[in-house]
Amino acid sequence: LKTGTAKITDGNLSISGEAKDSDAYSRVTTALAGDLPAGLKLADSDITLPIASPYVWTAEKSSDGVVLSGVVPSAEAGQEAFDRAQLQFSGLKVTDEQSFAGGDPNGFASAQSVALQTLSRLKVGRAELKDTEHTVTGETFSPELKDKLTSGVENGLPPGFTGQAVITAPELKAVETDRCGELVSARMQGAKIQFQAAKSVIRDESFGLLDEISSIVSRCPTARLEINGHTDSDGGEAYNQRLSEAR
Repeated sequence: LKTGTAKITDGNLSISGEAKDSDAYSRVTTALAGDLPAGLKLADSDITLPIASPYVWTAEKSSDGVVLSGVVPSAEAGQEAFDRAQLQFSGLKVTDEQSFAGGDPNGFASAQSVALQTLSRLKVGRAELKDTEHTVTGETFSPELKDKLTSGVENGLPPGFTGQAVITAPELKAVETDRCGELVSARMQGAKIQFQAAKSVIRDESFGLLDEISSIVSRCPTARLEINGHTDSDGGEAYNQRLSEAR
């Protein structure tokens, strides 16, 4: 612990304090949750996370995948961010380098959600939350997205947060039809377009993947496309047929 107090009274252990880092917090809480020496029992524990100031969390997307780093309020919050990123960056490698600490501002989880959603709709880029400031830099998949994403960063954050976006738009050049098919197949390798359960509504997490596929297809003016929609095996055959066609 960075600071703290431990006391044993008649075999009862009471301990409180602030962990010196997230790794120490994990080790201490795991030890206290395990088997204590014979004759000793845990009467009370109050171990807090270290406070991070400034409170900085980042997500970076490149051709190699996505890296999450910086601090989050808890291991559970870090896992939620990682799980969300795996959905939003379907088919890409997501690397988790997050640690956890106290001091997160109110609305942090909602701001983090905006950051991940924006980054998923960029070809490459970086999203950073520093206390209550959100900054995004990067390149979109298409010129049409630039203003929409910039507005979302500047106006879509929870109360108390401010946003700034520096987003560029690419110049899309036509490619040969055969090359178009290769590009689509390569991006869809291991990726899925997600729908809401039993509905034909596409989940927000798949917007970035659709942006990328759309940008590829828009460069293929002579290509013919086949688009399929599927369901799982739940429900009757006639219902699933209608649902797959709607999708």
